[in-house]
Formats: sequence, structure tokens, C-alpha cells
Amino acid sequence: MTVSYSAIRSSQGLYVRTCVVLIVCPAFDISDTHGFRYHIYADDSQLYRSTEVNDVSVVMKSLNESMIDVSSWMSANKLELNEEKTDTIIIDTESKLLNTEIRTVKLNNQELMISSKVRNPGAYIGSNLFI
Repeated sequence: MTVSYSAIRSSQGLYVRTCVVLIVCPAFDISDTHGFRYHIYADDSQLYRSTEVNDVSVVMKSLNESMIDVSSWMSANKLELNEEKTDTIIIDTESKLLNTEIRTVKLNNQELMISSKVRNPGAYIGSNLFI
């Protein structure tokens, strides 16, 4: 995995960014093996993956497996994944979203509802790409 460091003006911001990269990057390596890409924003992180409509259930199964592996790694390293602050969204057209049967994703044996909108740093994003 290649790690790039971005310069942040405040020394505290640079410190936080460096700590997050050093501590959490192995968890993203785990997600990468499941085919997910990621973004890190200070102490927030996002996993994402694009897919064909027919493969949504396969991606959700892969997401569940990835979250189990990441959560196990975090527990082994005395870290905790906060299920209460975890959101999942499927982005597609409204008609296709109505036809999907997927309503939840599992995280640590807890069912999380698929959200219709999620908060991205600076904006809310809806499941049919409204901002």
C-alpha cells in the first residue's frame, strides 16, 4: 500500500492526519483485499465500491465480510469501531433503489439500516445523488 501525506496548515491537523494514517491504514489494507477503496478525512473514513446493479448483493456480502475482518483487527489492536456513527448508503436512480431488496448491512452482528442520505464532510449526499 502506498501512503501519501498531505500538508495541513495547522500542526495539530498534521499530527492528527499522521496518527490516523499510521494507526488505521492496516484496517484499510484489509478492506482493499475485499475490493473496497477508501478516503480518510481527519478522523473520519469512508469505504466505497462501484458495481453493476446486478452485483449489489455481492458487494454488500463483501462489505459485511470486510467489516468483520476490520472489526476483528481493531479489537486485536485495542481499537473500537463505532457502530452508532456508521452509515451505509446505496447510490442509484430512484426507480432502481425501489427495486433493491437490500435494507440492512451487518456490522459486528448488528443490523444497520441502509440510509437514504449520509453526511460527507461539508455536505449531505442522498441515495439518488442529491446534495
